Amino acid sequence: MRQSKEQAAAAANMVVDVAIGADGGDPRKMIVFAIDEFAAVFGDNITLTRVITSALGSKKLRIQDVVANESPDPRPHMILYHMNFGFPVVAEGSTIHAPTLEGRPRDAAAEEEAEQWMRMKAPTQGFRERVYLHEMRPDDEGCVTVALVNEEFPGGPFGIWIRYAAENLPCFTEWKMNGRQTYVCGLEPGNCYPLGRAAERAAGRLVTLEPGEEQVYEIEVGVIDGEEDYHRIHQLITYRPKQA
Repeated sequence: MRQSKEQAAAAANMVVDVAIGADGGDPRKMIVFAIDEFAAVFGDNITLTRVITSALGSKKLRIQDVVANESPDPRPHMILYHMNFGFPVVAEGSTIHAPTLEGRPRDAAAEEEAEQWMRMKAPTQGFRERVYLHEMRPDDEGCVTVALVNEEFPGGPFGIWIRYAAENLPCFTEWKMNGRQTYVCGLEPGNCYPLGRAAERAAGRLVTLEPGEEQVYEIEVGVIDGEEDYHRIHQLITYRPKQA
């Protein structure tokens, strides 16, 4: 997951403006506003406008991103939310709960113990990263909810959950890295899988933004702290639309 020379060079063309304040003047509500401009001569001109909101005492935050193609030409658009979580959410026996229809191993390393994609191991010397490409079933609101929970945490289940609209983020990648020192799990909704632009184009998943076109993404991220939170989120994950 290291940054390539090409990615580092691209990052040099990024300009970020950030503001933090109260939402609507209410000191109990927090808003973080950022504009990320990615532009190069004879290249991309993409703007990402991000708004993060939460409130005092809340167990969740909301991320809203607007990605706009400011260039005069169509541009390919790949986005993936690489959200990493570690100890104590990630611990031996911690489990991913998700409405997975299929979880495909990306490569030979992920094929090892592939049936245990959802369960975290103890920190393991020599562990090779395992990546699983998930197809999720949305609920009747068109959303997908995924949780990573340490059910054995003292005092009750402890973990995180994310919830997002599947229409614009139809792909989900799991990055399982249960090594020593590098002990983490990534939950990654996206409009693509991390297989490269050529592979995504060949699979028919590569999104193109026309000149002036915008794409909006919304994600909620929350904390599971105890049995009540655990059961509430689990109901969202396991709920299925009623059959006609």
